[in-house]
Amino acid sequence: MEEATNQSPEAMEALVSRIFTNISSLKSAYIQLQAAHTPYDPDIIQAADKLSLLKTYEVMLKKFQSEIQNKDSETVQLEQQIQDSSQKRGHPRAALYQGFLKLAKVIWLLHRLVHSFDPPVKNFEVKRGNEFSEVYMENVVKDFVVEDGDEKPKVDLMVMPGFWIGGSIIQSQVYLTGIKVAE
Repeated sequence: MEEATNQSPEAMEALVSRIFTNISSLKSAYIQLQAAHTPYDPDIIQAADKLSLLKTYEVMLKKFQSEIQNKDSETVQLEQQIQDSSQKRGHPRAALYQGFLKLAKVIWLLHRLVHSFDPPVKNFEVKRGNEFSEVYMENVVKDFVVEDGDEKPKVDLMVMPGFWIGGSIIQSQVYLTGIKVAE
């Protein structure tokens, strides 16, 4: 109903006409129901009840058909908007997207390289909280000093996994906690 008030005067007149038609049909069914009760006849009363119920269903049917038409037209408009926006979008040129493509290419090349070795290359990952091992890990921060205390530095974030190629190790690159940057 709110949509009709925002549209043309013809649409408003059509809405008012439909409302009066529905009210008139309900009044007619009510009058028939009252007439059926005047001389008490159960068959006529039951028929009038069914007629009244039928009129109510007709009103509801018209309302739902109108809602379906509105939703269908809204769906068509939204589909058109989606199609228009997808045609205008074209190829993404954003810096983030370009960076993602470069990273994806490097990962793909690394994957291809790993599968070209015989015996196959194995990789290993370092989890957060593991103790730092100079054999398997390399700290991204080059000049660091272990903080006071007996605890060894722990891994905070793995930047790159490590690899075993034959008998050689390519160290995993990590950021550590429990260290200070040397000055």
